[in-house]
Amino acid sequence: MHRNAQGLLAQGFRSLLAELATQSQKVCCMAGDDEQGPTAEMPAMPTALQRRAFELLGCSQ
Repeated sequence: MHRNAQGLLAQGFRSLLAELATQSQKVCCMAGDDEQGPTAEMPAMPTALQRRAFELLGCSQ
């Protein structure tokens, strides 16, 4: 296994895409007087590899 300068495992393109595809976002619905209460979006914490890939792509989380 090879590691890069940041200590992350070197990835192939397909394995990197597979890792990025696991990033998720939760939508929490809060109880209210009506059936549709307010919602809040909560992105999951990215892994170190996902965080670095998004930094290199210029994407914010």
